[in-house]
Amino acid sequence: MPDSPENIDPTGPIAQWCQEHVADILEQPVAEIDLDADFDRLGVDSAVAVSLLIAVEDHYGVDVAPEALFENPTLNALAAYLHDQGAREPLASPDLAQR
Repeated sequence: MPDSPENIDPTGPIAQWCQEHVADILEQPVAEIDLDADFDRLGVDSAVAVSLLIAVEDHYGVDVAPEALFENPTLNALAAYLHDQGAREPLASPDLAQR
């Protein structure tokens, strides 16, 4: 049975983009970036966190306060937070994964 709209996770594309972005920064394969791992376990330090926040703002147009990363300490949690803040479609800027 195909996925109906109510069965599709609306945060999936956001989480995937965050996963690809963090993998690129950390120079890790995307498959090694666990969407449910805490940021510290992934190796996300303050410099990577700031880069992620800036990239999210550039990509989705959503301003994220640094404390939001502490309150949403995984990529899946961050994706849900971004979705709640209005992130849906990327802005017209090119995607990191397409570079």
